[in-house]
Amino acid sequence: MKLSFSTKNVDRPSFSALCRLASDYGMDGFEIWDAVAERKGHSDSVLRSEKISEGRSLLRNNSVEVSALSYPVAVDSEEVSSVSLVQYVDMAALSGIESVIVYIEKEPEPKSLFVKFADAIKAAQKQNIQILFETTGPLSKTQNLLDIINVFGSPAVGASWNIRKTFFEGGESAEMTIKTLGAYIRYVRIGDRRDDTDVLEVA
Repeated sequence: MKLSFSTKNVDRPSFSALCRLASDYGMDGFEIWDAVAERKGHSDSVLRSEKISEGRSLLRNNSVEVSALSYPVAVDSEEVSSVSLVQYVDMAALSGIESVIVYIEKEPEPKSLFVKFADAIKAAQKQNIQILFETTGPLSKTQNLLDIINVFGSPAVGASWNIRKTFFEGGESAEMTIKTLGAYIRYVRIGDRRDDTDVLEVA
């Protein structure tokens, strides 16, 4: 098992500093929250086309990897376009990152999501990238996610299992989640909750 942290609440001045942070804490890598902001904010980022070779060297020299790109906005919102989803897939492929993690906030409408994701799925299949829906919000009840996966019918689409969310919000045991999603689970987020406050999350 490989352990990573999310950059969502981690402020570092450079991509190289993120690599050193992961290495110093004995992590195997990190997950980039908001890839567009990362690319804009760090001049040495592996997500910059002119810095890919340098970025990969930074990762290799620190013995870490970027485990995933995490889309920072609910993909069922109107502000998210099919073009931006394809952009994330392309950034992941160009930088050698396997997965793009997304989430939704409203009750799922699989057919509407399928239309929005059609181009991104084609790009993901072509470039061997995974688009993983996180089990949070309405998808913490994992049958809802299975319905989406079945409608999409693509090997590029799978699940990012947020154990805390399926347990505390979805009311599911680990056994129930595994029974529902099975091999579609390709990424796991581990966390706990104390006094209604989320604590400790790693992937």
